[in-house]
Amino acid sequence: EDCRQLTAFMRQLQTELNDLDLELQDLDKSRLKESILRQKIKETTEKHAHLEKSLERLSDTEKDCYSKVCSLQEVILRLEQEIPPTIRTSRALEEEIEATNKKYETLKLAWERAQSREQECKQKQASAVTFKASAHKSLNEAEQEMVKAAELFATARKQAGFDTIEEYRQAKRSEQEIKDSDQQIRDYQKDLEAAVHYFETISQEVKGLSKRDLAILNEELAGLQEQKNKLAAAKTAVASRLNHNKNLLSGILQLGQQIGQKEQQYMVVGDLAKVAKGDNSQRLSFERYVLAAFFNDIIAAANIRFQKMTYGRYRMNRIADKGKGLAQSGLEIEVFDYFTGRARHIKTLSGGESFKASLALALGLADVVQSYAGGVSLDTMFIDEGFGTLDPESLDSSINCLCELQQTGRLVGIISHVPELKASIEAKLEVIPAKDGSVASFSIDF
Repeated sequence: EDCRQLTAFMRQLQTELNDLDLELQDLDKSRLKESILRQKIKETTEKHAHLEKSLERLSDTEKDCYSKVCSLQEVILRLEQEIPPTIRTSRALEEEIEATNKKYETLKLAWERAQSREQECKQKQASAVTFKASAHKSLNEAEQEMVKAAELFATARKQAGFDTIEEYRQAKRSEQEIKDSDQQIRDYQKDLEAAVHYFETISQEVKGLSKRDLAILNEELAGLQEQKNKLAAAKTAVASRLNHNKNLLSGILQLGQQIGQKEQQYMVVGDLAKVAKGDNSQRLSFERYVLAAFFNDIIAAANIRFQKMTYGRYRMNRIADKGKGLAQSGLEIEVFDYFTGRARHIKTLSGGESFKASLALALGLADVVQSYAGGVSLDTMFIDEGFGTLDPESLDSSINCLCELQQTGRLVGIISHVPELKASIEAKLEVIPAKDGSVASFSIDF
C-alpha cells in the first residue's frame, strides 16, 4: 500500500514539473513580448506604464515557479534517499512483494500444522485423563467389592465354626484334595480288605505267639497322623500363595504392557514439553532460545552506539554459558573492557556507564524492531532523566549520538533538568511551577 501511494505521489510530482515547464515556456514568450513592448514604449506613455506593471507581475510569477521547482527537487531527492536501493524500480518492488507473500504463505502453513498438532495432543491428553479417572473408579469399586467379600467370608467362616482364619486354612481342601481323599478311602477299603485277609492269614500263622502293646502302636499312629495333617496344611497354604502370586504376576505384566504403550505414544510429546520448558542440559527454554536470537541482533545494533559513547572501551555480549543452580539462563549481558582485556557483568558498570548502555540498547531495540517489522516505523523517542549521572565528556558523546539519530528523520524528546543539556537543545517545552499552577511555554533557539 505504501509503495502504491509513493508511486502515485511521484506521478503527481512529475505532472507538476511538466506544468512548471509549460509555465517557464510561457515566461519565455512573455519575455519576448516584453522586448517588443519596450520598442513600442516610445510610441505611447500609457502602454509603457501598463507593460511595466505586467513585467513586475511576470517577475513575481517567475520567482514563485522557480521556488516551487527547487522545493519539488528537494522532495524528490529526499524520497529517493528514503526508498531502499533494492526496490527503487517497479520490477524489484514486485519481486520483493512476491517473495514476501511466499514467505507469509509458508509461515501460515507451518502455523496451521502446529495448531493441528496441538489439537491432537490436547485430544490425546483428554483421553488419557478420562482413562485414568475410569481406572481409579474401577479400582475403588474393586476395593469396595473386596471389603464386602471379606465381610461375607468372615460371616460364613464363623457360621461354619472356624473362629480364626488359620483354622479355616488348615481345614480347607481343594477339589483335587477331596478327590485324592476319596481315592485314599477307596484305597484304604481295598487295603483294609487285604489287611483283614492278611490278618486272618497271619492269625493262623501267629497262633501261640505273644501280643504287642496296642497303646504304644496307637501313639505312634497318632503322631504320624498329626505329622500328615501338618504337611497337608502346609501344602494347601503354598498352593494358595502360588495361585495368588501367579494372578499378581499376570496383572503386573499386563499393566507393564499398557504403560509401555502409553510411554511410546507420549514420548515425542514429552520430549517437546521438556524442550519448551527448558528441561535440558543447557537449562534453556524454547522461548528464551528465540528471545536470545533477537537479543543478539539488538546487542549488535546497540554496540554501534555504545562503543561510540564509551570511546571504544566497552562492547556488550550476551552470556551464552549456563548459570549456577537450576535457574533459567541465556538472557544475561556482560561487557568486554578493552582497557583491561577482560569481560565482566554489566551490573558492575557505574551509573553513567549503565545509562549509556541502557540508551544504546533502547536505540538498538528500535532499529531491530523497525528492520524486522518492515512497515513499522519508530519515528519518535522520549528519554526521561539519567543524564545527571554523566560527566561532561560522556554527556557530549550522548548528545552527539542523539543528534545523529535526529538527523536521520526521527524525533527525539528529552525530559531533564541538567543545565548543559538544556543549552544543547534548540526547541524546548519549559514547565515553570507557580502558586496558581504550572505554566508551560515553548521556546526555540536559533
